[in-house]
Amino acid sequence: MAEEDKDRICGVCGQSLPEGRRACPRCGERYITTDSSSPRRMKRRLAAVVLAFFIPGLGHIYAGEDSKGVILIMTAVLLGALPYALLWWTLKATEVTGISTVISAMLSIAFLPYFVLWIYGMLDGSKAVLRYNFPDKSHE
Repeated sequence: MAEEDKDRICGVCGQSLPEGRRACPRCGERYITTDSSSPRRMKRRLAAVVLAFFIPGLGHIYAGEDSKGVILIMTAVLLGALPYALLWWTLKATEVTGISTVISAMLSIAFLPYFVLWIYGMLDGSKAVLRYNFPDKSHE
């Protein structure tokens, strides 16, 4: 088998990839043709969104933007811990035995930055996959 033929074989099912096709004719796996010797697999936007749904930043790591993903994960941990730290501080400082309406409102407001980060992680994670799949295009 020639080296050129080996480079055009699907990594999932072993089917040879016809020239100019972006997906394997047998299994449907999508590929990106690059200047390098072997095609690279396209990432799926839904996978990035689902990963970011559970932990903001995982969609970016999936799409190859590791540093941005790690920063988002660390920020999510800090913002997720903030309401609990505020609750602990408030209960310790005021000696309230139950959660009052004021404390509930404060916790709701403290979760707002995490919610914004969560939504951002899913939306930008989807765009990160587009940036990975089509690096030469603008994805604004």
